[in-house]
Amino acid sequence: MKNLTVDNEAIAKRLRKFGVDKYDKIKIFAENLDMNPSSLQSSYLSGRNAPGALLLVKLVKLGCDIEWLLTGKEREVIKENQKLKAENQQLKERLEGIKKLANKT
Repeated sequence: MKNLTVDNEAIAKRLRKFGVDKYDKIKIFAENLDMNPSSLQSSYLSGRNAPGALLLVKLVKLGCDIEWLLTGKEREVIKENQKLKAENQQLKERLEGIKKLANKT
């Protein structure tokens, strides 16, 4: 087996992205992890440490894809889901435009 390395800085960036995307603010993200925001920042968001088992379990419960968090690789299902959400949003916007046009006549 090859020597495996952990890129703590890359994990920290993805962890921050997950937290900000889901909660907007790191403080709220930390609260949902039952952590002090400064501890989250100094230990994990700084890249000093990689998340341990307990934190990974908490992240899974919050909806984080651990494979993506640790490796940067997204599962195909997640990619497809994101694509469908974007297409759904475009359709909603088109429908709103059609409704506005229909109301003018």
